[in-house]
Amino acid sequence: MKTKTTKAVAFTQMTAQEQALISQIQSGIKQCVAIEKQSKTAAINVGLDFIRLKPICDNDRNKYSVILPGNSQPKAVSRFEAVYNSIGIARATAYRYIRAGEEHLMEINPVPQSVKDEVIRTGVMPNTNGKIDGDDENEALASAYLDEIVLPAFTDNKTPGAPTPLQIMSIIANACKRLKEMPKTKLEIFASKFSKLLIDAETEGVLDMPGTSDTIRKLLTPKITEVLYASLEEAIAASYGTPGAKVTREKSPIYNSPSLGPVPIDALGCMGLDAEIQEARTPHIVIKDAEEKK
Repeated sequence: MKTKTTKAVAFTQMTAQEQALISQIQSGIKQCVAIEKQSKTAAINVGLDFIRLKPICDNDRNKYSVILPGNSQPKAVSRFEAVYNSIGIARATAYRYIRAGEEHLMEINPVPQSVKDEVIRTGVMPNTNGKIDGDDENEALASAYLDEIVLPAFTDNKTPGAPTPLQIMSIIANACKRLKEMPKTKLEIFASKFSKLLIDAETEGVLDMPGTSDTIRKLLTPKITEVLYASLEEAIAASYGTPGAKVTREKSPIYNSPSLGPVPIDALGCMGLDAEIQEARTPHIVIKDAEEKK
């Protein structure tokens, strides 16, 4: 029976030249690891500062006219967006830092057992042997605890205290609402991912940059196309095909499918982009029923 090697085994037959290069490689790797760790710590600290900044800015409900990156015309935005935009940070970038800070706060402030016990007692989430089942359920609970207890305490420079019975019920209600809003089906997951791609593209100014056609083709086409087709294939097969139906992709211009009629699924065309992209030869989906495959 073969066993896996769990640690490095010294190789004693290296030449002096190999040994010299290996030493340099080891030193370089250590530097990379140290830099990555510093970068992660820096990103967390930036995110925590953004989290402190947001409620201060949100006290002002006015809108401010600002020209966002990649845009030529001003847009009415919140004070928070106007402030971080003033140093050249796009919305998607700011919220990536915020997410890094939030994940750090969730890591150092786990959901109290008193909250989990109440979830199990009430049976609002599936559980086994005193533990809450499912990644979605645990994620929703952690995010709800962050919103209800951790963030308010953090922005007030306080340590989160033990939640009161009323706060526990509020946390659970928040978590249940989050669970209900989470995408469940393939189509819902597709819609969520696709919408995020478009929002990120818009907020980063990609859609309004000069030479949009080339930018879209290089940056967005692979991501959008794959998300679109990978997410829709199964949903379309289930909706229109007989049991055992198979979905295939073919390189061809969009045409009328005998069973479905027109299938306008050119993702870039749906975005209203230039004719050059809309006329490109893109994959279309063909459904073959189980009987046809025999």
